[in-house]
Amino acid sequence: VELIEKLNLKLKSGIEELRRITLSCLCPCCLCVTVIVELALGLIKAPFHVMRWFTKQIPC
Repeated sequence: VELIEKLNLKLKSGIEELRRITLSCLCPCCLCVTVIVELALGLIKAPFHVMRWFTKQIPC
């Protein structure tokens, strides 16, 4: 299960990187916008990552 989650994370990060490169090629100022959007998405997702990590620490 952990291996599948790691592969899924790598796939998602690869897709995000491809999207970032595509946007920066369209317009140089899109690079700044892309970085800001990625930062905002990271901040929004952070509590969910913390909750997921915390629940994985609970022994079942």
